[in-house]
Amino acid sequence: MIRVNFSCFCIFAFLLFVIAILTSCSERSLELQLRYDDIFGLTEKEAVYFERNRVGQVENVSYRETGDYLVTISIDPDFKNAATDQSKFFIAADPRDEQKMAVIITQEQPGGTILQEGSIVEGTVKERYLEEIVRDFRKKADEMQSELNSTVEELRKKFDATSQQIDTELQDSIANLSTKLKELQEEAGEIPERQEVKELQDKFREFSDQFNRAQEDVRNYLRDTLLPKIRAELESLRELLKKSDREEELDNIDKQLDEISVV
Repeated sequence: MIRVNFSCFCIFAFLLFVIAILTSCSERSLELQLRYDDIFGLTEKEAVYFERNRVGQVENVSYRETGDYLVTISIDPDFKNAATDQSKFFIAADPRDEQKMAVIITQEQPGGTILQEGSIVEGTVKERYLEEIVRDFRKKADEMQSELNSTVEELRKKFDATSQQIDTELQDSIANLSTKLKELQEEAGEIPERQEVKELQDKFREFSDQFNRAQEDVRNYLRDTLLPKIRAELESLRELLKKSDREEELDNIDKQLDEISVV
């Protein structure tokens, strides 16, 4: 009788162990890896949403030698059904805090097979979100470009009227810089390529060199009128580049701008 009771006890203990393991597994977060060509400034600890509910968070963001990104997310146990083979994973502005980014999960249709732990999923670019970024940039760029063109025209009139000389090369460098900024605005169907930003850097360096060679009264006038508008345009461009975590590409221009802004 004792042996029977001991055998029953062992079976009962084993069943409890299995139940505990299954329960533990069901309570664990689901971890997935999402692949993106661009992460728009997404960082660790930012939220994952499904139908406006926060269902997890970003655990890690890594850049690979292949030129793309892997974003590791964890999804809370109660929301594993949100991550199925019918799900899409977008990067967009956090619906609760527009200063942050987030991963948004949507489903083409309810149901589907829940993705396995550690699955690598192809992330999706939300075209509407890109359009919103570009539209905002264009709006700001339009305003700044109009002011910049107006200032350049005022500059020419001022020095023509007072018979003060402004070097032709300086005028050309201002015009070239203005043209490049305008091109970035007009071609903003997508976030500017690195080569386009490099060309802007070259144009600004030319302007900076000519600025330093100009007469003192010319430099002072440009500091008061032209440089603030250039800085405003650069800030607009920086907000666009920030979505791709590329704002550091303007650091050299910022440094030069700070140097020539000092009286």
